[in-house]
Amino acid sequence: MAVNKKNIMTRYFFVILIMALIGVAIVVKAGVTMFAERQYWQDVADRFVKENVTVKPNRGNIISSDGKLMASSLPEYRIYMDFMSGEKDEKRRKKRRRRKNRYEYLE
Repeated sequence: MAVNKKNIMTRYFFVILIMALIGVAIVVKAGVTMFAERQYWQDVADRFVKENVTVKPNRGNIISSDGKLMASSLPEYRIYMDFMSGEKDEKRRKKRRRRKNRYEYLE
């Protein structure tokens, strides 16, 4: 069965045309979102912004019955985040943990 080259080129043209139209539609939608709907999306974003809230720490000392200091609150907080906690690959998680520990040792 002979392949009709003109038929293949017609199909190829329509596939390229459809892909180009989809690309143009994406660019147009992005432009509409950036310019025409800008104020709406800024209002939506402003609803979800939380202002900085000052958290007052519990300060004070814990003193034993004989008046000696047992514990004291420090006005310093440290927040840590484990970026690999969601890593599903166990080997990769262990490898990055070893690498991190090695760098901490060098510091």
